[in-house]
Amino acid sequence: MMRKIVKFIIDRTIQIECIFFTKKIRQPKSILIFRKDGFGDYIIFYPFLKYFRAYYRDYKISLVIPKIANGLSPLLKDFDKIIEYDAQQFSNNFFYRRSFIKNLAKQGYEISIYPVYSRENIGDMIIKLTGAVEKIGIKTNNKNSTYTSLIEIPANIKSEIDINAYFTEQCTHQ
Repeated sequence: MMRKIVKFIIDRTIQIECIFFTKKIRQPKSILIFRKDGFGDYIIFYPFLKYFRAYYRDYKISLVIPKIANGLSPLLKDFDKIIEYDAQQFSNNFFYRRSFIKNLAKQGYEISIYPVYSRENIGDMIIKLTGAVEKIGIKTNNKNSTYTSLIEIPANIKSEIDINAYFTEQCTHQ
């Protein structure tokens, strides 16, 4: 319980600090695709990245990938920037957490995409702190006003692959 309280205080401190660091001038045609989940979920999502690259062909796309997936980097050569995310460091090291969030906040993305069905508050916070003009996520029970667009997944879609496919289709065929 104490650990949760300390993390909450740290996260709020980082949020306040990032208000001053969030780049006010956006890099035109820049996108962040952010997934902070595990390797397996990333592997399931990986095949859908090509559709984002094709749809947003004139954009500079940055991907956040789990550090454990760094072997995928050669497969991601079509993307402009690969940002490795170390989940253990993020959870246990205040300085890593602060630095990681501040660096994303400084980039000035035009669009931030959080394609995760089971969104976490920390992920929502990071998307908010990117300061992107357009913030796209999946609609869940998590009430959060961070997003400019929340894509609702139909109730009959249950598998992670089908959720990723539906979300990607909605993002890339508007």
